Amino acid sequence: MANSPPDAGGLNALPVSEKTPYSAKEADHDSNSVDVSKEKDFDTSVEADNADDEEEVTYLKGEPVVDSGRDVSRFVVDIRDDGDNALTFRSMVLGTVLAGLGAALCQIYLFKPVQMSVSTVFLLLVIYTFGNAWATFLPRKSWVEGTRFHGLGPVFHFINPGDFTLKEHVVSSLMASTAAGGSTAVLNFAVQRLYYNTHVEALTAVLATFSTGCFGYGLVGILRPLTVYPSEMVYWGNLPTVAVFQTLHFDSGANVKRVKLFWAAFTGMFVYEVIPAYIFPLLNGFNIFCLASQHASKKTIDVFTNLFGGADSNEGLGLFALSFDWQYIGSGSMSLPLIQQ
Repeated sequence: MANSPPDAGGLNALPVSEKTPYSAKEADHDSNSVDVSKEKDFDTSVEADNADDEEEVTYLKGEPVVDSGRDVSRFVVDIRDDGDNALTFRSMVLGTVLAGLGAALCQIYLFKPVQMSVSTVFLLLVIYTFGNAWATFLPRKSWVEGTRFHGLGPVFHFINPGDFTLKEHVVSSLMASTAAGGSTAVLNFAVQRLYYNTHVEALTAVLATFSTGCFGYGLVGILRPLTVYPSEMVYWGNLPTVAVFQTLHFDSGANVKRVKLFWAAFTGMFVYEVIPAYIFPLLNGFNIFCLASQHASKKTIDVFTNLFGGADSNEGLGLFALSFDWQYIGSGSMSLPLIQQ
């Protein structure tokens, strides 16, 4: 009895709705009407969100005030992509050469009283100049097309693929600016040699420095979902560099004048640096209080030196001191607006 089939009559006795079922056409019509209404609701919500975003934007003198990651993506960073190659022979050579120069300069000044580093804006402008010169003067594939040297076309294209693009510029600048900051791993070997009389072999030091760099980059790659991907993770100190990149490559009409201004300022700084470095070293650190205390007692001189001195390492706090030497002033704030400096 337990395994007997259910009574068919009992099933037939159940009440059945007399409503006629939908036809396929009616069902499609109803489903489409539902989807359209949902789509309209979605479009309305999107338009409302966009309207809210427009209302949230604050304008000052006709320009939007950027105070969030969404504002950065809307008003500062251009999402244009021309589809150019980023890793080329030209970008690798320029980035490697300037990375070596920047790293060597940083390591030389690392153990000096004056800490000096190469500015990212300076590097990207130098790379932009050399990259355009490379694209202009080195032979291209088009130069040998239709001639008996057409077989050299792929070689020329590998060396000089054409105009110097934004992606090549960014890759070269990343390589150069990253290396220009030096590596703190070398401090370990310096401490061992200076204080513990331990001499580390050159190969060991090079491999250890390389391994620490690889570990750091790997750790940064793992943390990208936390430090890069969120829209609010904006590194505001890099925005001037991004603006310079976009201006140089998206507004090429006025670039000649800007580059000339850069090289004129660079030449003037280079010539002027001879004065505080060799002719008039007093310009390195100028303080009226230290000058006024030259004939005071030794105790007074020591107090004034501890408070107002600072041109040399471990000398003083450097209160109210002025410097007319570019090595002390640096160029870290030269790319920022004057009101922000």
